[in-house]
Amino acid sequence: MSNDIILHTNNIISMIDKARQNTLSSINTELIKLYWNVGEYLSNESARSAWGDSFIDTLADQIQENYPEIKGFNRRGLYRMRQFFETYKDNEFGAVREVRLRQPFFIQKRFPKDQRFVKIEG
Repeated sequence: MSNDIILHTNNIISMIDKARQNTLSSINTELIKLYWNVGEYLSNESARSAWGDSFIDTLADQIQENYPEIKGFNRRGLYRMRQFFETYKDNEFGAVREVRLRQPFFIQKRFPKDQRFVKIEG
């Protein structure tokens, strides 16, 4: 194979890799926005609800019963989303809607009371 073909192939592979990274970044940004928005909603509604925390338990049960294919929105997941919002709503991190990351990441699943950061890993 000629050097030109190898060069062109590598250029196209680089474009594919960049598009993949951009896609993952966009997906992760949207997930953060979703978790933030759900957490904000749950925080506000559970404060207004006469049910208190059982409001979230009931929602989790309804989501799992009616949409079993949706993962992460069980009782524990919903409480974590609310905690995520409540932990960072007064911080500059409240601008989470503008998060842009270069690498895939995950939010640390546990938020100890003394921990004031979101763990981001690539």
